[in-house]
Amino acid sequence: MKAKTGKGAAKLTKKTAKKAGANPKSKLKYRNDLIQAARTALDYTMKDVEKKSGVTETIVRRIMQGMTGIGLESLMSVVASLHLEMVEVFDQEARLSDVIETIIRRAKLNWKVIVADGAIIVKKTDGKVIAVSSGQTAAGT
Repeated sequence: MKAKTGKGAAKLTKKTAKKAGANPKSKLKYRNDLIQAARTALDYTMKDVEKKSGVTETIVRRIMQGMTGIGLESLMSVVASLHLEMVEVFDQEARLSDVIETIIRRAKLNWKVIVADGAIIVKKTDGKVIAVSSGQTAAGT
């Protein structure tokens, strides 16, 4: 069965995995912290991700928890639904704040991303503030 991908979704190949800094022969580890932060920044519920990706909520939860044994097709669908690219999800060096700014731009939202003291905050046009990261994560902001 061929994976369905959105227009902006990059395919995971040995070349893109290498670009992301991973050894394609080793088991690739995706960054569930980025996926969780993207969901939070976009103000999506698990149900929203399920509807947008076409992946069951159980699988979405497993992806958010960083569990292994997830089908690549499911991972690609969830990643695309959050305006992420596969290369970003496998890039262990990607800065969380940069990725959040990128997905807000890709989603064509006129929201402001604020980084202060390591915390990442998204301010929506209606004034609602979303705390994406408290600044206490090791992933880097």
